Amino acid sequence: YLTGLLASLFLQEQGPSRILTFYAAIPERFALSLCSADGVNFFESSPPPTDLPGCVDLRHDFIPQTAAPFLLYDGRAVYRLYQLDQPDRTAFYVWDFGDCLGNFLKEVDKTFYFRVLNDKNTYYEYSVVPKNPCTSIQYLGRSITVHHAFFAMKVGNAHPTM
Repeated sequence: YLTGLLASLFLQEQGPSRILTFYAAIPERFALSLCSADGVNFFESSPPPTDLPGCVDLRHDFIPQTAAPFLLYDGRAVYRLYQLDQPDRTAFYVWDFGDCLGNFLKEVDKTFYFRVLNDKNTYYEYSVVPKNPCTSIQYLGRSITVHHAFFAMKVGNAHPTM
C-alpha cells in the first residue's frame, strides 16, 4: 500500500526531480522523510496524501536514527530499496514495518515468506521482497512498475546491487 501511494504521487509529478524516501517505525506509528538533492519542495507541488491516516507534514524535522532508505524516484522510475551488503538470491526476505530498532529487512524461511505473500490481512506489518527485480503493483486502478534493488551503505554513498 505504502509503495503504491508514494509511487503514484511521485509519478504524478512527471519531473526530473529525484526523491529519496526514508522509513522509520515509531511505536504506534511510522515516519516518512522525503529528501531531494534537486531542491524540490515536494509538498508544495503535491499536497500530503489525505488517504494516509495520520499524515502530518513536519517540514524540516530530522530523519530518525532508525530510518532506512525505502523508496527512490529517479525522475523516471520508482525503486523499492532493501539494505543488504551481500544478498543471497536464493534466500527469502521480508520487510518488517513494525521493527522500531530499524532492523527492517529479515531473512525468513520459505513457509513464512509465502504466509506473508498470501495473507496480507494477518501479516499487514510485513511485505515480501519479490524474487523478480521488477514488478507491477495495482494502486487505485493503475498499474505501477516498481524496480526492487538491494544496496550496501558505504561511507558517503550507497551502491545498488540490482
